[in-house]
Amino acid sequence: MMKSVLILLAAILSFTVYAEPFFIKKWNFGERNAKAWNGASIQEKAMMLNGTGLAFQAFSIPDHADGRRFVFRAVIQGQGMVRPGVILIKLDGKRKILQENEIEFADHKKTLEFILDLSREGDISRVAPSLRFNGRFKVFSAEFKEVPESGSIKPEAVTPFQIHRQGEKLPDVVFRGDAQKMTILQIINGRTVSVDAGKNSVPGRKADHVLYRAASGGKYTDVSQCIFPQKEYDRFAAAASRIKIEKPVSILYLGDSLTDFARGYNHVDMTAFWLQKYNPGKITVTNAAVHGDFIERVYHRLIHRRGTFKQYRYDDLWKKEYDMILIWLGHNDTVWRKSIFPAGPQPRTSPEQQKILFRKVFQEIRKHSQARIVLITASPMNAERCRDNTEKYKLKIQFAIPELVENWNEQLKKIAAENNMYCINIYPGLKQDPQFQRLTSDGIHFTHYGHRGAAYILLKEFQNFFK
Repeated sequence: MMKSVLILLAAILSFTVYAEPFFIKKWNFGERNAKAWNGASIQEKAMMLNGTGLAFQAFSIPDHADGRRFVFRAVIQGQGMVRPGVILIKLDGKRKILQENEIEFADHKKTLEFILDLSREGDISRVAPSLRFNGRFKVFSAEFKEVPESGSIKPEAVTPFQIHRQGEKLPDVVFRGDAQKMTILQIINGRTVSVDAGKNSVPGRKADHVLYRAASGGKYTDVSQCIFPQKEYDRFAAAASRIKIEKPVSILYLGDSLTDFARGYNHVDMTAFWLQKYNPGKITVTNAAVHGDFIERVYHRLIHRRGTFKQYRYDDLWKKEYDMILIWLGHNDTVWRKSIFPAGPQPRTSPEQQKILFRKVFQEIRKHSQARIVLITASPMNAERCRDNTEKYKLKIQFAIPELVENWNEQLKKIAAENNMYCINIYPGLKQDPQFQRLTSDGIHFTHYGHRGAAYILLKEFQNFFK
């Protein structure tokens, strides 16, 4: 029996297609010269394999996909056995492999399909389709495509995002949809802890944060519930009760992963919950943050520069009217790219560039909105942990260098003053948190505790806007 080897396909052979939202990935092996990967090469417009396995480059599922039911399709010719599958990479880094039964080929060319429903797999970071071979094969092309189940109806959350005081009785979490076809997952820290099929409601679970997912026919809806310690809950309630909003207010957030990640239960959602609690029906929030963003990329997306990462996040941005726009960046702007600046720490965005690019961003915003613009300083992150991660994993970038972050923040304050804008200085409040080490999961991104800390500071600052 031939030895099975898993080959990682180089990134240059794949591309994302956003113009056609139902296609997630396509691969075509017919347009590049032959290069070997552990015995595999490209010849005769095909990937040539001999007793090997092929794992396609892992990728994230676009958040504009309608659901999580997909087909992995590959055009193959050869003789032997083929087993299609997919490798799921969870948020905690753990992997799970889903595989179809082996399919026999007799030296003929045909299209192989593997349909999979990932809506019941909890929080997935990335996916990597795979093919395992025993024999000689050619792979001509492959695609990973969204295929919603015919007639499937997306469940709706009846219970909204809520924050409860520790010790109080929790309400049931209820969804609207066909209960017989529905499955409700309860997910804590990226791990599915409970699966209930044939129901449209489940009792609330006592945990700091629980993500409830109702899945049906590959489509799904998420809703979260958080529990705050009694003193923390009362502290938030006291701050929120002082905010009186007279007329409806629409708020837009532009930011990076600290605002993009943990959607549905991050600092944006926590702040909105408390504002709504004491001002029901008066708050509308739009979160247009994109992970990895820095000020130059925000500007490029605003001007619809071709090829900008996740351009679709801004496509309908100005179809709404806003009263306030919060911009929270700096975490990627202050990263030190060692290969570009080998002599020593330098930020991606220099202070001069920062000033010029913010001015350009303001000009673009003013073409569409006269909303109040509020700037937020970069968070302190965890410099020690980021440095350790850079050394441990031999990374060519380093985040959270205090001098670079603090320089960014000082320049941001000047930019705000020069443009008669308000600047929320969130840096010292987070830096002085008695449990600073709990704020981030990896030195950069907020934990549930970190989002809670950021939400409280922002909520207190909102008192200055609504009196």
